[in-house]
Amino acid sequence: MVGGADRGGADQRGHRDRPAGRLRRDAEVPAASAIANSRKLRELRVQHAGQPYRVLYAFDSKRNAVLLLGGNKTGDGRWYEKHVPKAEKLFAAYLEETGQTGQGRPIQ
Repeated sequence: MVGGADRGGADQRGHRDRPAGRLRRDAEVPAASAIANSRKLRELRVQHAGQPYRVLYAFDSKRNAVLLLGGNKTGDGRWYEKHVPKAEKLFAAYLEETGQTGQGRPIQ
Protein backbone atom coordinates (compact mmCIF):
# COMPACT_ATOMS: atom_id res chain seq x y z
CA MET A 1 0.00 0.00 0.00
CA VAL A 2 1.16 3.49 -0.82
CA GLY A 3 0.00 6.35 1.38
CA GLY A 4 -2.52 4.16 3.17
CA ALA A 5 -4.39 3.16 0.02
CA ASP A 6 -4.28 -0.01 -2.04
CA ARG A 7 -4.02 -0.04 -5.83
CA GLY A 8 -7.81 -0.14 -6.11
CA GLY A 9 -8.14 3.24 -4.44
CA ALA A 10 -9.54 2.02 -1.11
CA ASP A 11 -7.79 3.01 2.09
CA GLN A 12 -7.45 0.78 5.15
CA ARG A 13 -11.04 1.52 6.21
CA GLY A 14 -12.46 0.79 2.76
CA HIS A 15 -13.03 4.44 1.85
CA ARG A 16 -12.70 5.15 -1.86
CA ASP A 17 -13.12 8.92 -1.85
CA ARG A 18 -9.50 9.79 -2.62
CA PRO A 19 -7.02 8.55 -5.22
CA ALA A 20 -4.43 5.99 -4.16
CA GLY A 21 -1.24 7.52 -2.82
CA ARG A 22 -2.61 11.04 -2.39
CA LEU A 23 -2.48 11.31 1.43
CA ARG A 24 0.11 10.27 3.96
CA ARG A 25 -0.88 7.31 6.11
CA ASP A 26 -0.76 9.47 9.26
CA ALA A 27 -2.76 12.36 7.75
CA GLU A 28 -5.98 13.17 9.54
CA VAL A 29 -8.95 12.81 7.23
CA PRO A 30 -12.21 14.61 8.02
CA ALA A 31 -15.25 12.39 8.31
CA ALA A 32 -18.66 13.08 6.81
CA SER A 33 -22.09 11.67 7.56
CA ALA A 34 -25.79 12.33 7.29
CA ILE A 35 -27.57 14.41 9.92
CA ALA A 36 -30.29 12.63 11.89
CA ASN A 37 -33.77 14.08 11.33
CA SER A 38 -32.75 15.81 8.10
CA ARG A 39 -33.30 14.40 4.62
CA LYS A 40 -30.77 16.66 2.91
CA LEU A 41 -28.11 17.88 5.35
CA ARG A 42 -24.76 16.26 5.94
CA GLU A 43 -21.93 17.17 8.27
CA LEU A 44 -18.20 17.37 7.88
CA ARG A 45 -16.46 16.53 11.17
CA VAL A 46 -13.05 18.14 11.60
CA GLN A 47 -10.64 18.26 14.53
CA HIS A 48 -8.41 21.33 14.79
CA ALA A 49 -6.02 21.90 17.68
CA GLY A 50 -7.90 19.22 19.61
CA GLN A 51 -11.25 20.96 19.16
CA PRO A 52 -14.27 19.44 17.35
CA TYR A 53 -15.58 21.57 14.48
CA ARG A 54 -18.65 20.78 12.41
CA VAL A 55 -19.61 22.08 8.97
CA LEU A 56 -23.16 21.49 7.79
CA TYR A 57 -23.64 21.14 4.04
CA ALA A 58 -26.00 19.77 1.41
CA PHE A 59 -25.92 18.87 -2.27
CA ASP A 60 -28.13 20.74 -4.69
CA SER A 61 -29.81 19.12 -7.69
CA LYS A 62 -26.67 19.70 -9.78
CA ARG A 63 -24.56 17.81 -7.17
CA ASN A 64 -22.82 21.00 -6.05
CA ALA A 65 -21.84 20.88 -2.39
CA VAL A 66 -23.26 23.92 -0.59
CA LEU A 67 -21.44 24.73 2.67
CA LEU A 68 -24.07 26.25 4.92
CA LEU A 69 -22.58 26.93 8.35
CA GLY A 70 -20.04 25.60 10.76
CA GLY A 71 -18.51 26.09 14.14
CA ASN A 72 -16.78 24.70 17.19
CA LYS A 73 -19.13 22.47 19.16
CA THR A 74 -16.98 22.18 22.30
CA GLY A 75 -19.16 22.19 25.39
CA ASP A 76 -22.39 22.71 23.47
CA GLY A 77 -24.61 19.66 23.89
CA ARG A 78 -27.35 21.40 21.88
CA TRP A 79 -25.16 22.38 18.89
CA TYR A 80 -27.20 20.33 16.42
CA GLU A 81 -30.55 21.47 17.85
CA LYS A 82 -29.52 25.10 17.35
CA HIS A 83 -27.70 24.88 14.03
CA VAL A 84 -29.53 22.26 11.93
CA PRO A 85 -32.71 24.40 11.63
CA LYS A 86 -30.58 27.42 10.64
CA ALA A 87 -28.74 25.37 7.99
CA GLU A 88 -32.02 24.03 6.61
CA LYS A 89 -33.35 27.60 6.25
CA LEU A 90 -30.13 28.70 4.54
CA PHE A 91 -30.33 25.77 2.13
CA ALA A 92 -34.00 26.51 1.33
CA ALA A 93 -33.05 30.14 0.62
CA TYR A 94 -30.17 29.00 -1.61
CA LEU A 95 -32.48 26.68 -3.57
CA GLU A 96 -35.01 29.50 -3.96
CA GLU A 97 -32.37 31.99 -5.16
CA THR A 98 -30.98 29.53 -7.70
CA GLY A 99 -34.37 28.41 -8.99
CA GLN A 100 -34.01 24.89 -7.55
CA THR A 101 -36.83 25.09 -5.00
CA GLY A 102 -37.56 21.65 -3.59
CA GLN A 103 -34.86 20.02 -5.70
CA GLY A 104 -32.09 19.40 -3.17
CA ARG A 105 -30.81 15.84 -3.24
CA PRO A 106 -32.18 13.59 -0.46
CA ILE A 107 -29.56 11.53 1.34
CA GLN A 108 -29.55 7.90 0.26
